[in-house]
Amino acid sequence: MVRSRPSRKHPRAETTLNWSRIDSVAVSFPEHRTTLGWHRFRLNRQLGREREHGRWAQLAHLKKKGGVYAFLLPLAMFRDEHSRCLGKGIWLDFPAGSLRAVLPEPGRFVAYVGRTADLLNRIQLHIRGNSPSSSKLLDRMADALGHTGRRPIAKLKKGSRMRAIRPAKDRLLTHGILVYYVLDGKACTASRHCIEAALTGRYGPPFSIEVEH
Repeated sequence: MVRSRPSRKHPRAETTLNWSRIDSVAVSFPEHRTTLGWHRFRLNRQLGREREHGRWAQLAHLKKKGGVYAFLLPLAMFRDEHSRCLGKGIWLDFPAGSLRAVLPEPGRFVAYVGRTADLLNRIQLHIRGNSPSSSKLLDRMADALGHTGRRPIAKLKKGSRMRAIRPAKDRLLTHGILVYYVLDGKACTASRHCIEAALTGRYGPPFSIEVEH
């Protein structure tokens, strides 16, 4: 059993490694077998508009719900090969053809995998892309789509960065599919972590990979 350290701000909570659940959730990805399984949501351009009130109603039930999620994208969207700087002088070669061996479904690859204690908030941050810390997916997609600026997208000022990631955002909203599994509560913290790690190891999502700190 993994025990979290108690503090004045956060009361003591315990999280366990539920191996049977970890295995079943990871293996069933991205199929939607039961109401408790993986769910699919096709993104749309309405979510990217500035006035978003009411446009997130279909995902409102995910507010403050923990879980694991992934973004699927068409493999044909990207050119066959490109390199992306991870930082500290380390470059990732991204041969699109190599992903064909691990496609979760015909024509689509796992672009990004994440875990969170609040699915709705995390998904909104990814799509809005208002800051470098919350727009890693869009920044990396923009690089893969052929960003040719002299400076890395994450280093640009907000206005320039938002313009640079706009093509990636449009394609994500037009062609992207969100797959998520609700696994809520502090008790599931360790299981969420292991499911994310299992999916990352199985599918190698190229936009999740980053340099170690």
